[in-house]
Amino acid sequence: MSSNEMPGNNMAGRRLRCLVVDDEPLARDLLRTLVGEDGRLELVGEAEDGRRALDLFRELEPDILFLDIRMPGASGVDVARAVAQRAHVVFTTAFEDYAVTAFELQAVDYLLKPFTRSRFQHAVDRILEQESAAQPDQIERALNAEKVMTTLTVRSRRGYQMLRVADVERFEAADDYARVHAAGSSYLISVRMHELEERLPEAVFIRVHRSHLVNLRFARTLVPVGSGRGELTMKDGTTIPVSRSGMAAVRPILKNIDL
Repeated sequence: MSSNEMPGNNMAGRRLRCLVVDDEPLARDLLRTLVGEDGRLELVGEAEDGRRALDLFRELEPDILFLDIRMPGASGVDVARAVAQRAHVVFTTAFEDYAVTAFELQAVDYLLKPFTRSRFQHAVDRILEQESAAQPDQIERALNAEKVMTTLTVRSRRGYQMLRVADVERFEAADDYARVHAAGSSYLISVRMHELEERLPEAVFIRVHRSHLVNLRFARTLVPVGSGRGELTMKDGTTIPVSRSGMAAVRPILKNIDL
């Protein structure tokens, strides 16, 4: 593929060759599944850091890079600059502050984690429409549309499935991941708590503790335990610690609870 030839010029009638680049195994698993489910795509390689991604790019010459931004070694931005005009780049990231950079690098799309299957397919549609350079207003619309999360992709024994955010009872911190609790099951997702907090409906989900984000629709009782702290009991019987700041946030909302 020549340096001035975008893959969109000769993609008709064949599957697009994809390279997935992300340092988080769960994120790579999800992208591998989404690519495999789309008959328009073919997964040709995976990399967990930017340097390996560049090696594979030179070796495999993929049409599309699904590219995380913050990674060890060379970042996704470094990789995108290195492959400019030689492949379509779709950024997959939990950080929305790179939107302008994505536009400058002519990224086709900018998927904020955790993104949905339909959002992923929309990015592929844009590539097939040969929209090789997203305009600033297009990226802004995409970010605004995904600012409040309504669905969530999780992995279970049955494979990947979609959960309605409204059905999630709570999120619990697990190092650099978060554990989703819903309908008696739990799932690990590769998103940090502060990133979830920014994208969950504020009137429904409250950060009651640095390790806990709670859907107050599933709360049963709130009991003060002294020093301005409290304990929140969920409808399934789980008891969650509530910090001082959490108590200040929860009290005005749970007006029907006798404190």
